[in-house]
Amino acid sequence: MKKNKFLVLFLLLFNKQIFSFFEDIYNLKGSARSVATSASLSNDDAIAGITTNPTNILSQKNILSFFYSSMFGGLSNSSLSFVYKLSEKNNLFRKTKLKNFGISIFYNNIEFTNSTQLEFNDINQNGIKDIDEEVIYDKAKIKKDLNTNIALCLATVSSFEKFLLGFGLKYFYSKIASYTSSFATLDTAVKLILNNSFKISCKVNNLLSTSNKENYPLNFEVGGIYSYNITPLLLLNINLDYATIKDNVISLGGEITYNKKYSLRCGVSKLSYNKISTNTFSTGFGLMLDNGVLIDYAFKVLQEIQENMHFVSLSYRF
Repeated sequence: MKKNKFLVLFLLLFNKQIFSFFEDIYNLKGSARSVATSASLSNDDAIAGITTNPTNILSQKNILSFFYSSMFGGLSNSSLSFVYKLSEKNNLFRKTKLKNFGISIFYNNIEFTNSTQLEFNDINQNGIKDIDEEVIYDKAKIKKDLNTNIALCLATVSSFEKFLLGFGLKYFYSKIASYTSSFATLDTAVKLILNNSFKISCKVNNLLSTSNKENYPLNFEVGGIYSYNITPLLLLNINLDYATIKDNVISLGGEITYNKKYSLRCGVSKLSYNKISTNTFSTGFGLMLDNGVLIDYAFKVLQEIQENMHFVSLSYRF
């Protein structure tokens, strides 16, 4: 069990070639709503869309949101996000059909002590060949040191008659001991609006990358959302996502909302990468107040780690 925890934590911090795979585990989404439903690509979540699907940031209002997560291994993650509705009076925005702009800043740090040293070696693109708890990773001699990770994410979306087109830019910076790494990647996404009930999203990750240190594989994601009004006040959303990240990531989620104010959510995911495979389960709720404040909470469990993780979002729509 201890080995599994260190393995997942290590891969997030150092093995950036599969960073997209661990975006789902560590929820670089900025929204407890998307964490709770697991299927974040197809979920119409404007804040999470900044990192997961730029077409999702389409919004009729400005949104300011703070996100905090508490996870295993001493890891916590926080972010501040903003979705801005662009003025239709601007000629450039009107001609390009640009509707919204989004920005998110993520930050986390972990303090490593003698009891939480990461001790791995012999990792390559084919997976993990050996795990040695007596060997400290050679690029970061960790003894009571601090690992800092920062991500800056930007997104835009254009709205056409039957589809949305979005672009996302991500910049990552990581520092531990004397080892630093930074890189930027470009994503693009399209959302097809088939009818009022069904939408399909397609996204290409790492279309361009500035890094010359690590390998960021081009991967493809596809997902769909189906919305059904059970009653005039009760709305059901069902999401299904699939991502081709080396092996695959499959996510299924659902959300039921009453009177556009009270929501219950749940989701499951199956994540696979070479010899690494795990299942996740998540659940949560949302509460929309009359003054535009939205409170979201999510709870998530990874099967291989068997520890609880908690996520909270506080948003304001204006």
